[in-house]
Amino acid sequence: MFFRFLYLKKIKLPASLKNISSKAFKGCILIEEIDEIAFKNSGITKITLPDSLEAIGPEAFSECKNLKSVPLPSTLKKIGSSAFAASALKEILIPESAETGSSAFYKCGELTKATVKNPEGMVSSYIFSYCENIEEVNLPQSLTSIGKSSFHAEKN
Repeated sequence: MFFRFLYLKKIKLPASLKNISSKAFKGCILIEEIDEIAFKNSGITKITLPDSLEAIGPEAFSECKNLKSVPLPSTLKKIGSSAFAASALKEILIPESAETGSSAFYKCGELTKATVKNPEGMVSSYIFSYCENIEEVNLPQSLTSIGKSSFHAEKN
C-alpha cells in the first residue's frame, strides 16, 4: 500500500485498523514519527523501528500484551507519555538521544531490566512505576534528578 513512499515521514493510524499486511510500509525509509495510540491494545508481537524514527507518540504501544521486545533506534529523540505503558516488554534500552515522557513504561509487569543512557541527568516521573518484576536498572553517571514515583511499586 505504501511501498516505497520515499518521503513519508509520519503515520497516523485510525483506531479502527485491524490488520497491517506484510510489507505495507516497505521502503518508507524516512518515517520519523509514530503517532499517539497507533498500536494501543493491539495484538502486535514484533516491530522493527526504522533508523529514521525520531518520536514515538503518547500511548503508541501501550497495553500491547504480546509485545516483548522493541529495539529503539539511536536516532530516537522523544518517547511520549505512557508510550509503552502496560505492555509486555521484558527489557528496554533507552538511547542517549531520547527524552522520555512520564509513565513511559508504567505497569510493564514483565520488565526485568532497563538501561537509561540519556545524559540529560533526569529520569522522568512514573517512568518505571509498578514494574514490579524489575531486577536491574542501569542509569547514567550524569544523573542529577529522579522524577516523582519513578520506581514506585506495591507488591502484595
